[in-house]
Amino acid sequence: MSHTDQSKPHSQSDDLWFQKSNYPANWLSEKSNEIINKIKQKNMKNLIFTLLLFPLISFGQLNYEKALVFQNDIRNFYSLNELKYNDSLSYSAQLWAEYLSKTNKFEFSDDDKGELIYSYEKKTGLQINNYLLDASIGWVLKYSHEEETLKQVICENCAYVGFGISENKDYIYVVAKYNEIYE
Repeated sequence: MSHTDQSKPHSQSDDLWFQKSNYPANWLSEKSNEIINKIKQKNMKNLIFTLLLFPLISFGQLNYEKALVFQNDIRNFYSLNELKYNDSLSYSAQLWAEYLSKTNKFEFSDDDKGELIYSYEKKTGLQINNYLLDASIGWVLKYSHEEETLKQVICENCAYVGFGISENKDYIYVVAKYNEIYE
C-alpha cells in the first residue's frame, strides 16, 4: 500500500469524514454529497476571489484612514488640531515613494513639505496588514528617539497629510507628506 492510499485513524483527523475515499461509496447519502460539494465549490470560489482581489485591495486602496486616525490620536494627546487627508499631498507622497523604490535610496525629497519615510525589507518575511498604519506607529514609537519623526507628526502648524506607498523586489517604501515642516 502506498503512502497516499493509507488513511489516518479517525482520532488523528478532524476532516476524515469529508474524505469519501476512506468509506464505501454508498456511505454518504446523495443529499450529503450534494451539500459537501456545494461547500467545497463555495470555499473554492471564495479562495479564488480572495486570491485575485488581494493584490488590488492591499495596494490599490491605501487604507490611509487607520494611519490618519492613529496620528490624530497622538495629536489629540498633545491637544493639537486633527490632520485632514489631502489628495494633492498623497499624489506628491506617491511620486516620492515610487522614486525611492526605483532608486532604492532612503532619502528625503527636496520640496518644502514636511515628510516622513519608512521602508520594509521584504526578506524579513513579516506579514503586515496595513503598511501605512505600521509606518505611522513606527514613526511615533519605534523612532521616538529620533525627535524629528515625532515632531513632524505633532507639528502645530500642520493641517493636512497624504500618504504614498511603492515597492520593488527588495523593499516596500511608505511616505507621508505634510503641508508644513515642523519647527
